[in-house]
Amino acid sequence: MLQQFSTISKLAGDKNVEQVMAHPKVQKLLQDPEFQAVIKEKNIFKLMAHAEFNEIMRDPEIQALIKQVKVS
Repeated sequence: MLQQFSTISKLAGDKNVEQVMAHPKVQKLLQDPEFQAVIKEKNIFKLMAHAEFNEIMRDPEIQALIKQVKVS
């Protein structure tokens, strides 16, 4: 659990994560009540089945931003 917190803390301060989260497509998705419900359920299968989430994850611009995120 402590390692998860450490990883989350590092990600939270990463400017690249901030860029991903600030992207207009990500912001639009985060405002979607259906997506919010999926996140609250913490159900990875529903998340992976969410059409708009998958569309965003395939977006070349979003992929480029995600590749810049440093997890270590």
